[in-house]
Amino acid sequence: MKLRMLRYLMLLIVIFSLFVLITTRSVYSNINNEVIWSNSYELEAKGKYKAAAGLIEPLLTQGNDTLEFTLLRYAWLNYLGKNFNDALRSYKRALTLNPSSLDAQLGITLVLLAQQEWNELELVCHKILRQSPWNYHAHLRLMETEQYNKNWLLLKNHAQRVASHFPSESEPLLYLARAEKNLGAQKKAYKVYNRVLKRQPGNIEALTFVQRMKSK
Repeated sequence: MKLRMLRYLMLLIVIFSLFVLITTRSVYSNINNEVIWSNSYELEAKGKYKAAAGLIEPLLTQGNDTLEFTLLRYAWLNYLGKNFNDALRSYKRALTLNPSSLDAQLGITLVLLAQQEWNELELVCHKILRQSPWNYHAHLRLMETEQYNKNWLLLKNHAQRVASHFPSESEPLLYLARAEKNLGAQKKAYKVYNRVLKRQPGNIEALTFVQRMKSK
């Protein structure tokens, strides 16, 4: 009887020891991860994007509930560091985990814009807008493709619609002014650039055009 009780106590001690070991490792792991994230943000603030990405890279192998965010963060840091191929792969992997992620899709548009992959960028923007019809950033990047293709009438109509939905923003007005200017409507462009200056008084592009028109 005493031997059986002793064995039972020994088993309890072993189980308790394993529980303490696992819990301790989990706590230390969480603390270590918090340090990694904190240091990564500090490095990003200093413009050390490659080092910031390198810190969190080992976390990409951890299949936990933070993997999607880790991929988005890793992709963003690689984008900032102009490591576009790794950025694109990570954004696409994040999108595989969460096909409805607008963050991942918009991240892909950033990379495609930097790479000047205009056709693919246009396709991704349209895909985003089917999911989120008035996503501001998707519209801006789609207007960028229209500007690149010098489709000025399409850009004009598009920019007017976006400006009406976001009347406090200057970017849609800049695209509208460029479209008017390239369509030969200098007076209309002048008026739109003045609207830009009310929202962004120091805008060089708008100031230059307005001053040139005034000097004529």
